[in-house]
Amino acid sequence: MVRRSKSLTPSLANLIRGIAVSKHAPSISPLLFVDDSIIFGRARMEDCALIRNILDVYAMASGQQINLEKSSIIFSSNVAERLQNDICNFLRINRTISEQDRYLGLPAFIERNKKHTFQDIQERVMRKLQLWKADSFSMGGREILIKAGAQASSNYGMSIFKFPNSVCMRLQSMVARFWWGGGNDKRIIHWMRWERLRRPKGLGGMGFKDMELFNQALLAKQAWRLVQNGAS
Repeated sequence: MVRRSKSLTPSLANLIRGIAVSKHAPSISPLLFVDDSIIFGRARMEDCALIRNILDVYAMASGQQINLEKSSIIFSSNVAERLQNDICNFLRINRTISEQDRYLGLPAFIERNKKHTFQDIQERVMRKLQLWKADSFSMGGREILIKAGAQASSNYGMSIFKFPNSVCMRLQSMVARFWWGGGNDKRIIHWMRWERLRRPKGLGGMGFKDMELFNQALLAKQAWRLVQNGAS
């Protein structure tokens, strides 16, 4: 992280305004995640000049060169294309993230059609279930694969995004089909409703996750962390 220099005038120091999720929320300028840094700012040449100056000073002081070839820029949809090109040329960053790019396995952009956005997660779960032959496992083996494999594969995404109900229902449908021994082209009978399967074992169920409620619980956990640790 680059600390703000005391030599910057107040007018220059206020150029990088960051982003806020609501009117009364705090403004966030830099975010540090693993070995990546994300800087939010306005699409103005003045802001870009200050960001470039900070990065150049940091590189000279630390001896760590910024890899511009692996850097990317995300623009708001209301930024003119000419201004986008000017900013990329000035910052010496040529590649711009597109709607198809992903970060840590998750979409960098959330499209209006959220069902299409999370299609990759559904396909990932389906590939796992298709790889496992349901007829080759006992009911206990299927239970372990579902809980430790199929349902757990979407935990990371659900802790960040609110999944559409249709996606949650699709994930549950694939799990239920695998549980009752169904394959790609094999018709099966579901001998028990999903509402019964998702109950805890002490209440007569199998303890499978209700994906919609589990999604809400993971997001609530993140909100609780922010409430309990506001300086996080």
